[in-house]
Amino acid sequence: MFALPELQSRFYTAMLAPQPGTGIDDVLAGDAGRNLRRLEAYRRNVFANLCTALALTYPVVLRIVGEVFFREMARAYVRAEPSASGDLNDYGANFAGFIAAYPYAVDLPYLAELARLEWHRQMLELAADAKNVRPDTPFAALATTPADGYDALFFELDPAIVRLNSDWPLANIWRVNQTDYSGDMQVDFTCACQLLLWRTSSQVELAALGRAEAALLDELIAGRALAPAVILALEIDESFELGVCLQRWITAGVLRGAFFDPDRS
Repeated sequence: MFALPELQSRFYTAMLAPQPGTGIDDVLAGDAGRNLRRLEAYRRNVFANLCTALALTYPVVLRIVGEVFFREMARAYVRAEPSASGDLNDYGANFAGFIAAYPYAVDLPYLAELARLEWHRQMLELAADAKNVRPDTPFAALATTPADGYDALFFELDPAIVRLNSDWPLANIWRVNQTDYSGDMQVDFTCACQLLLWRTSSQVELAALGRAEAALLDELIAGRALAPAVILALEIDESFELGVCLQRWITAGVLRGAFFDPDRS
């Protein structure tokens, strides 16, 4: 007699085995041939559900490689990394790493990073709403602090943001592979990019950043004061406009508040 957890574990292992029924045939009663047919039906459903979950999470990867290629790659991933959660939204966290090592994707060296971008989009879509911890005049400190006090001026950022750097033009690859895109399909694959992903009330947004803007945001995300962040941005681009940058991300909801804290500087 086997305990239920052991039976469940053996059953799931059998679903992923090269031959259905391997490792579980000794606990099945009845006709062996009928049991194998039933196991094969379960097996098809397991693979179909997990492959469909991957296709929904990685639609741009799917669009680039095509249905046949994607399904075969997804099946290989399912065999390599079985689901450990009952929520299909959780499945596929390591798909980017799998693609990076997948020998048949070697001619698409940007594909793994594109998958990583798509996973971050998925996680942002599912992230819990953040509470506005400074609902009253959240940027009063920014308006009242003179420039010589920026070494003690800090920002609160929406926690549902992701910063990515890539050697590939992920923003353009993403843009031209949207189903509603009808513009120029040419992409310069020699261009690196800095990206910011954030969530609005209706969707996840993606924006390409200049190097100076990305550096400033990285400093603020790390909890550093505005003054050293501005200095770093100006070292990268002496024409960097702080006011334009701050207004952009305040309007977008990425920056959610400012506070003056001389003890923290």
